[in-house]
Parts: sequence; structure tokens; C-alpha cells
Amino acid sequence: MSQFEQSARVPRVIVAPGVAVSGGVARALVSHGNLYPSLAELRVRYAEQSAGQSLVAMLRGPAHHGRMGALT
Repeated sequence: MSQFEQSARVPRVIVAPGVAVSGGVARALVSHGNLYPSLAELRVRYAEQSAGQSLVAMLRGPAHHGRMGALT
């Protein structure tokens, strides 16, 4: 038996004033790799290469569909 499913679930709270929908809750799958491109799109300084995708679309509209899966 494995505890992978329980240990891989991590709550994620992102506050982006002026971007995020107030009180919005996105139910799409995301991975830790999505944080870097999201911060980059929000104009936080970053290196050019990243394997993740930005979560800014979900911040603007929580109903936005993310990936079909997430790597942990």
C-alpha cells in the first residue's frame, strides 16, 4: 500500500492583486512546476526555461481548464 496519493496533494493559495478573481476557487490539476511560469507571467524576474505552464489564466477565471495531469 502506498501513501503517494495522500502525500502528493498540496493545498495551493495564490494571491495576485489585480489579477485573481476575488474568492475564486480553481479545481483544475496543477503541479509545483506551474508556479515558476505563473510568477514569470506576473512579471516576477525569472530564468527563461521552465517545464511548467503559467496558472495566471486560472487566477483570472477559476473555471479555466488546466492540464489533464500533473507530475509530482
